[in-house]
Amino acid sequence: MVSRGIYNENAEKALLGLIIRRADAFDAVEGLISPSDFFFERNRAVFTAMTHIMERYGSSIDPITLDSQLRKDGTFEAAGGERYISELCGMYDASSSPESYAGIIRDLSLRRNSAELLSRGIQGCTDLSKDAMKAVDETIDGMMRLSLPDRSGESVHDLSETINGVIDEIYHTLESGSDDKSIPTGFEMLDRMANGGFYPGQYVIIAARPSIGKTAFAVSMIQKMIRNSEKPQNIAFFSLEMGEKEIGKRIIAAVSKVKLSHLIQPKMLSPDETDRIISAADGICMKKLTIIDTPNIRLSELRAQARMLKREKGITAMFIDYIGLIDAEAGKNTPRHEQIGYISRSLKALARELQIPVIALCQVTRDSEEKTPMLSNLRDSGSIEQDADIVMFLHRKRMLTDEEKKRGVKDDRGRYFQVTKVIIAKQRNGMTGEFKAGYDALSASFENIDQGYGFISP
Repeated sequence: MVSRGIYNENAEKALLGLIIRRADAFDAVEGLISPSDFFFERNRAVFTAMTHIMERYGSSIDPITLDSQLRKDGTFEAAGGERYISELCGMYDASSSPESYAGIIRDLSLRRNSAELLSRGIQGCTDLSKDAMKAVDETIDGMMRLSLPDRSGESVHDLSETINGVIDEIYHTLESGSDDKSIPTGFEMLDRMANGGFYPGQYVIIAARPSIGKTAFAVSMIQKMIRNSEKPQNIAFFSLEMGEKEIGKRIIAAVSKVKLSHLIQPKMLSPDETDRIISAADGICMKKLTIIDTPNIRLSELRAQARMLKREKGITAMFIDYIGLIDAEAGKNTPRHEQIGYISRSLKALARELQIPVIALCQVTRDSEEKTPMLSNLRDSGSIEQDADIVMFLHRKRMLTDEEKKRGVKDDRGRYFQVTKVIIAKQRNGMTGEFKAGYDALSASFENIDQGYGFISP
């Protein structure tokens, strides 16, 4: 057995005894460890019962309440009964630190799980009937999961617990006024239609035909989100089509209102534009945005990087430009729609695992050219439509008549904006419909416009 000897029974018993005798001990370790971190079955049963007491009653844990809860859980005998509870009480040391015991237990749990995972990895790699890349991916994937908070047991919920949890959350929000989990997108109508913005765990699709402005819309949204004065976000942008400097230039152009072509050819910059660029750069540099510009990134690599960024940088949202450029690492004979379906399901699972919105860009089929796109126009896979929580399309005519151009909108600098429909075709927890945004082709950016085509200053 790989895990043989990788445990500390005294640390487990000492922590449990401390929780029984000290009212604040459980609060100190809640979130640091879970029942699965305990090596001994009876200790797992005791800590599980303690967790149930705190979750259901919020009361202090003592030998009487623990005895009662173990019997309710049906684990009283497995936990050693009254004799073992008495033994745990004897382990009490008022000067001990519950956090230090929890650290020892968590450390050893991580070592055990790592050893077991690596053992399975060795078996997979030496099994010549198994695909080599799949064996490596499973091992890497498992190691990355170990570094994230343990979520075991979160998938099974009693209805009464779920309903009570919802009511508690509502009351907590009403009382504190500070539990709003929405992430504003910076586009006022989108936020209004999406209940305040995107939410943790959502999988969002932004789709359009080429050259309509998918990347520009995403970059405009990103710069608004990281510069939000009340809720600044920490974002990861997987740019599979453009390099990081191209993205940087687009962000500076959007913020400074300078033509993108002048940033590409700096000799064209006027002194005023140079000052605006410097000012914009100074304001952006302190914001939190990580750009990953790996072309044709493998799905396993994308997931591993996302987990690392969540763990080490605390990202709150993730953009991918675009889904069609992700390598599914499937066989050459695997149909493309199956590959895209697998990628889509994986991104949805990643959003839920990391508890951040994952926003992926997607192309639509050619038959939607010059027509309002529909969900059936999502390219390569119907799975995208099924998996996504929100699907939005960008749409406008490529070629505008002179009359249509007159119906555009200008800002106070005289910039001309092409009115673009943003169509919310699917939303699990909100309304569908459409609104208008203004696209500035010179700076390759989108801005808010009012729905009567007046300009709203950013």
